Amino acid sequence: DIADHVLTNARVSIYCAKQIVIGRDALISWDVTLVDNDFQVAWLEHYAHKPGDAYFVAEDKTGERLGTIRLYDPVEDSFCFGSWVMKAGAPATSAVEALLMVYHYALDRLGFNRSYFAVRKANRSVWRFMENFGGVRTRETELDYWYETQRAPVLASFARYAYLLPEGIKVQGIQVTP
Repeated sequence: DIADHVLTNARVSIYCAKQIVIGRDALISWDVTLVDNDFQVAWLEHYAHKPGDAYFVAEDKTGERLGTIRLYDPVEDSFCFGSWVMKAGAPATSAVEALLMVYHYALDRLGFNRSYFAVRKANRSVWRFMENFGGVRTRETELDYWYETQRAPVLASFARYAYLLPEGIKVQGIQVTP
């Protein structure tokens, strides 16, 4: 059910197995995919069987879910990451902590040496952050800047942001599909 005064851009997708409800006066922008719980569960069950991919739910120390980030499309010693979404009201540092988590897992647990990813050109704060994190712009499309990172700059970023994770990084519930 979509209420009155809901605005979306042309690149919003809605998938549901049973029902999605969008309240009045909603403004949905960027490239957003809205899903209901049933569709999300089915997608995650399918995703769990994709070799080399990982989907993370970032939580605070109390177990409150703050957002998601995923690692996918492994190619030789590189991976792509995306679906980097934090909920409204999450601490400002939680997005950086989630990114450190995915890189920690990719470099230390899986042995990758580099990553590649796209950032919307309009998302200036994120592409500027990623350039400071060690991302090197490799190409662009009409909508996106594409980046690559290497191991050494990412390790330098771990040192730079170590104050955010004084107790280190914990990744729980790991299921590795061969």
